[in-house]
Amino acid sequence: MGTGHIAFAALLDHLAGRESAQVAAHVAACESCTHEAAAARRLLEAGRRAATAPTMTKKQRRTARSIFKQAFAPPRVSLLKMVLDSLTQPAPAVRSGAPEARFVRFEGAVTVEMQISKAPRGVEVRGQVTPADYATRVEAEGTGRRRTSAIGPDGTFLFRLPRGETDFRIGNTRINKLRL
Repeated sequence: MGTGHIAFAALLDHLAGRESAQVAAHVAACESCTHEAAAARRLLEAGRRAATAPTMTKKQRRTARSIFKQAFAPPRVSLLKMVLDSLTQPAPAVRSGAPEARFVRFEGAVTVEMQISKAPRGVEVRGQVTPADYATRVEAEGTGRRRTSAIGPDGTFLFRLPRGETDFRIGNTRINKLRL
């Protein structure tokens, strides 16, 4: 009672029947301690109800676990299928010379189009995700490093990456081992 009010532990003792006349008199006279005592009473009653609650059967526990797993299961990752690669399917007019850029298109839960062009010390990957609001960022992981690019309001993204195999992740969708 150093601050003029009863400690919460003393209120719990008071409500459990281990009270002193001094605590009872203070609770009766102090509005703040009366509110604290009401909160302590609710806490004790909840504890008593929990102690006397029936236990769950094995079937009820299994059902509860399955509901929890379904509600909080991580979303499944889906792979995108490559439907166009300008290196393997060049346009007829481009067959004679080396192309300036490579175009790839992936389809699945989302459509991703990328233009891969030469850049100093690697390649530049410009892309677009359709629909644009499918995810907020694209992650690229390759050559031991992970990079992230925000997806713009129009669905576009940009990376400057070293050459090599790179995995891309857009939301819950992946493009595995794209050779840059």
